[in-house]
Amino acid sequence: MNKNGLLVTIILIYGLFLSSCLSFLPEGEFTVVDVSDPNPAWVSIDYPTNESTYITNDNAIYLSGSAFVSETYLHGPPWDSGVAVIWNNSLTGGNGTCIYYTEVTFPFIETKWSAYIPLYIGNNIITITAYEYLATPPKGYSRSKILTVTRN
Repeated sequence: MNKNGLLVTIILIYGLFLSSCLSFLPEGEFTVVDVSDPNPAWVSIDYPTNESTYITNDNAIYLSGSAFVSETYLHGPPWDSGVAVIWNNSLTGGNGTCIYYTEVTFPFIETKWSAYIPLYIGNNIITITAYEYLATPPKGYSRSKILTVTRN
């Protein structure tokens, strides 16, 4: 086999490897990150809705979702995304730390989070913020997502 034949073989094997990796991508909606954005972070609210509003009669709500800060900003071991997630309810004045853990799904590292948040009657404006846990906002990279929960 000549030098060009070996190069073509290597490229084909690499292409097959990359295409097999695509089968490991999670299904569902992806967050598109603008590469020119100097803040390489995102947070999503996936449960009970990914809409911006929700209505309930309950005195509390369970929320969960995902968060990410660019792998350039990882802290500690490779299974540690370096992300912390907090919540704030502007109507109640309550706030707290979400339960969160790192999930590694090759080739991605993201943080899964959840929180049980008390509600008052009316419009509860809940802000979920994901940030670098070694640089709390506004110092490090962070993103927030807002959900307005109307409690009847």
